[in-house]
Amino acid sequence: MLNMQQITQQLQSNIGNVLTVEGLKKAAKEAARLANQLLPGATGTEKAAAAEAWLLAAVEEYDNKIPVLGQFMDLPLIDRLEAAAVRAAVAWGYSALELDAA
Repeated sequence: MLNMQQITQQLQSNIGNVLTVEGLKKAAKEAARLANQLLPGATGTEKAAAAEAWLLAAVEEYDNKIPVLGQFMDLPLIDRLEAAAVRAAVAWGYSALELDAA
């Protein structure tokens, strides 16, 4: 089983060097796939929560890439907006997996 650091690195490799919408979507789909694979006995809600936590950890790594922005990216409002974007991205990721399986 992968640990949190390995999962975060795998998701960041899907995002790439710069955080873009396409990279976030690709990583969200991978987070959903990993949750399904690594948490076979978990409920859908538990899998989604894990995927969100993993993806949020990966996204937050980008906050510190530019020190001037990093101080603003750690504000509580920005953290809530990031979390909302990640939740939406993971929901999209699960939808994309369902479409792929159809």
